[in-house]
Amino acid sequence: MNKFSKPIHELVKKDLDARARVGLRKYKTYLYPFNGRSGLKDAYEEALDLASYLKQCLIEEEMSGKIEKIRTTPVKKKREKYWPF
Repeated sequence: MNKFSKPIHELVKKDLDARARVGLRKYKTYLYPFNGRSGLKDAYEEALDLASYLKQCLIEEEMSGKIEKIRTTPVKKKREKYWPF
């Protein structure tokens, strides 16, 4: 353990417990097998959502880098060949 964080598995367990509570509030039960839903289809749809969120983050990161580069790039003033007359 370092001074900045708990071990990752403890953080994941905390998130799993929080998600279980959300599911209990929303569906009035925990997730169990043979619940009438397709776990594979649900997981696939969640993976598609995850892919969308990841692409959003990648685009935002890329655009932020480009914006920062534009902000920190000095502006070169173009001199007219024959100016001033």
